[in-house]
Amino acid sequence: MEREVEVVIAEVPDPKAPTWSKWEIQMPFANFPASELLLDSPTPLFARTLTVSEQHETEKGHFERILSNANWQRRPGQPVSTFHLSLYTAPRAGSINVATDNGDNPRLQITSARVVYPVVRLLFRVPNTTPVQLCYGNRHAPYTRYDLQLVRPEFESATKVAGTLGDEEKLPGYEADSKGASGMGSPWLWAALALVVGALLWVVAKLLPGKEKQTDTFSGH
Repeated sequence: MEREVEVVIAEVPDPKAPTWSKWEIQMPFANFPASELLLDSPTPLFARTLTVSEQHETEKGHFERILSNANWQRRPGQPVSTFHLSLYTAPRAGSINVATDNGDNPRLQITSARVVYPVVRLLFRVPNTTPVQLCYGNRHAPYTRYDLQLVRPEFESATKVAGTLGDEEKLPGYEADSKGASGMGSPWLWAALALVVGALLWVVAKLLPGKEKQTDTFSGH
């Protein structure tokens, strides 16, 4: 099951590429699980190749990540319809970019955009109606493995009660994504590296001959 949500799209002029049309699309939030773009255009006749990308930031700097490429065309007499553009991978950034080269043709117009995303449902069984906690965000947690396949028919046929989520709480030890994705490492890692380097320097200093020993050796010759 999938749903769609309307998003803000705005054309971004680029004086360095006058034949190109470029747009920026604001996603509902970063890491939004979009699987498809729905684009609307009033332009009656065109044939364009669209490139969808995002600016991805790593410890080595910024680079462009391609999310999709697709050909979009509208022939004479063809009714105006929404273009479905599938994404190779879900975006990570809070905004994505769409670009196309118009060549010597009039500029392609895009008036609205929507994103399609899958609907995810979480089914669980509890002994009573006592509130439970849903914990997430631990990137190092292993995948869970249960024997639910053995009781799947009973599990799926049981009476289901819709639950509601309360306010999000940040548990002790929570680190913002901006810190965890910076690639700088934890202070403990840097302290350990400094200790190892110091120990190596101490060992090398012990292996080198002392100044007094060198003088005695040369005077013997």
